[in-house]
Amino acid sequence: MFKTPYDTLAGKKSLEPDTVQKISAYIALSADAEESQLVKTKRSDSSNSVYRLIPGGADIPAFSQPIYVENSNDTRAIVVDIRPFVTVTNMKNKEYKVNNFYAYDSALERLILQTMWIEFGVNKILGLGLFPMRVFGRWVTNTLAKRLTLSQDAQYNLNIVSCYYYHCLHDDSSDQQLTPITLSRVVGLIHRATGYELRNIHAVVSSLPILRDVNGFVNAIKGATNSPLLDNMNPAGLFSIIGPTVTGHDPRVTASIALEHPPTFVALAHSALTFRGAGKSGLGEVIKPISNIQDAKDFITAYRGLVSEFSK
Repeated sequence: MFKTPYDTLAGKKSLEPDTVQKISAYIALSADAEESQLVKTKRSDSSNSVYRLIPGGADIPAFSQPIYVENSNDTRAIVVDIRPFVTVTNMKNKEYKVNNFYAYDSALERLILQTMWIEFGVNKILGLGLFPMRVFGRWVTNTLAKRLTLSQDAQYNLNIVSCYYYHCLHDDSSDQQLTPITLSRVVGLIHRATGYELRNIHAVVSSLPILRDVNGFVNAIKGATNSPLLDNMNPAGLFSIIGPTVTGHDPRVTASIALEHPPTFVALAHSALTFRGAGKSGLGEVIKPISNIQDAKDFITAYRGLVSEFSK
């Protein structure tokens, strides 16, 4: 389980050196100062300080995902960079106007989900239902099938492994394998998400370890599909294929991070389901055929309820 977007493989590669240290130092020096670029978000139950970084003179490189900072004095903070989407109108009062509402809202929603993920563990995100698993499986399977012209059998097994992997990304244990009872439950979840036969799902996933990162996922894909078209697949190749399927700010990095970080993925799925512009993306096209099913409606309701817990 990856704690933050920048713990993932794609996240680590995308972050400029010393960014976290610069943010940490800036928080320590100026969080409560009148001219600070940090706008604090109020939450009564938050154990972390949560900030929006607005335009100004701070020497902090741009970053597209929420950053989690732990200082040596046990203070913790989560910061989102909204500088590309706003214009400051009154620095003294930390007032600004939004220039790009879609990008702004998306950044804040990922901040919210990241905060929930850190503070409450996996249950808040798992509570969003089976729709994210269903979409994740279709997203990976349809994208690779379209690019590589995979056989129907390969697509079938790829969808199963993708759903299994998505569930594994929520596993915060130190176990290497699912217990028989847990495996049976996960097989049932994949059955409900895909409609595939239970015995076929069990045959594909029963020998798999808990897949916790994209390297393990790629290896599992190769083993389960036995397709020569995937023989040379690696994480970088998967990122290059998945990257163009979403829209918004820094989309390729965000899509790649979403392959290892459920809070990022569910934010992308919600945008593709509810925002017209994002609905025209590759992810949006995957969601379109199932956008009116009850699972989709339940997901929207649960997602909005979760986001509403956070006071913007």
